[in-house]
Amino acid sequence: MVKKIIAVFILNLCFIYSQNTKKQLLDGVVAVVGDEVVFLSDLEESIMQYETQFNEVESDQMVSEVLEELLFQKLLIHHAAIDSIVVGENEVENNLNRRIEYLVSTLGSERKVEQYFDKSFSKIKETLQNSVRDQMTVQLMQQEITSFIEVTPSDVYEFFNNLDQDSLPYLDEQYKIAQILILPNPSDSSLIQTRQKLNNLRSRITTGDKFSTMAILYSEDPGSSRNGGEYLNIKKGQLTKQFEAVIYSLSPGEISNVFETEYGFHIAELLDRKGGVVDFRHILMIPKIFQHQMEETKTFLSSLKEIIENNETSFEKAAKEYSNDDETKYNGGLLINSQTGEHSFFIDELDPLLKNKVQDLQEGSIIGPLYYKLPDGKESYRLIKLIQKTDSHFANINQDYNLIKMYAENDKKQMKLSDWINLKINNTYIYINNEFINNEFVYNWKKNK
Repeated sequence: MVKKIIAVFILNLCFIYSQNTKKQLLDGVVAVVGDEVVFLSDLEESIMQYETQFNEVESDQMVSEVLEELLFQKLLIHHAAIDSIVVGENEVENNLNRRIEYLVSTLGSERKVEQYFDKSFSKIKETLQNSVRDQMTVQLMQQEITSFIEVTPSDVYEFFNNLDQDSLPYLDEQYKIAQILILPNPSDSSLIQTRQKLNNLRSRITTGDKFSTMAILYSEDPGSSRNGGEYLNIKKGQLTKQFEAVIYSLSPGEISNVFETEYGFHIAELLDRKGGVVDFRHILMIPKIFQHQMEETKTFLSSLKEIIENNETSFEKAAKEYSNDDETKYNGGLLINSQTGEHSFFIDELDPLLKNKVQDLQEGSIIGPLYYKLPDGKESYRLIKLIQKTDSHFANINQDYNLIKMYAENDKKQMKLSDWINLKINNTYIYINNEFINNEFVYNWKKNK
């Protein structure tokens, strides 16, 4: 498998507009894989991304690695089309909108994004859309190829025993952390005001204003507001229970009354329903939280911390009773590492605001209240308890079973992908420009076809 996979982060999107002209063949064809073409501009953009991400200077080896990764991506995209593996347009649109939102927040405004790229916002979005679709297709196809890979305990032990003991990774300190997170409650007046605003919008829509226009102007859902609040091809079970109950009670073209979910207040319009699949649009409004409510939450957590430290209740019981984080409140508040699904974190995997605070903590210590902004933008305060700190050590099967299991699974997936690549190369048309035909590759891309 290619040694380093090029990760595409949102800030790398600027390379799509690169005008680098180091080679005479700008936008000439570097390679063809099936029906997919690698242009010189694709290669140079990817090289710049590689240089930025890995802080490496361009070399022959780097060019070969980058080009081979592009060949692999094109092979996946080509066979995804043959196998009818298609990413839903709604998924592409939502992913694109999230990236655009991040780009806007990074540069400051839509106007600054347009100035940076010297293009209209609609043109930027159009240019990025195919790139996002290709990235998602590559991910989906890889998942399809490796979807039935499983590892048993004996597989894990065999993998570990076959590792060169001198090459075992040295693991930095790991931390198990628990939290009690409290979201400030909006005031009654804020709830009433939000409902009234949505009722006014509903009245405007029912008397002639376009739902999509109102969503663009007023919805606080970053995933859909830019495309008029639309979500397409949503299957039953993908929505929250409250939202789903409303959507499936509507007839096509019908607009709901104002209703509440954990995200805020909504109005929704059902566009189409085919069996358990729906198309709809909605407008989300989130009740405003004011400073005095934030201060009340902070004061409550300070009091709760004192009660816990006086042994009047345990951290675990307090988490279950008071925490607003449903993912952790029932397991004693233990945070879950989204990368591994485990409770242990390396220091660099922690929220940046926590990194400096937990390193010098003793096990069992509690800090806070600490301000925390959730991924959905909601503001909160939380108490943090250091449950366990594991010292640095060489990986071993007893302490690091789940980590080694993940390595073993990835190794199996990589072998499966390698077998797939070798098979598909043999029955896929591949052309490589003479300028790159002598590059060193892992796989036999240079075969005559």
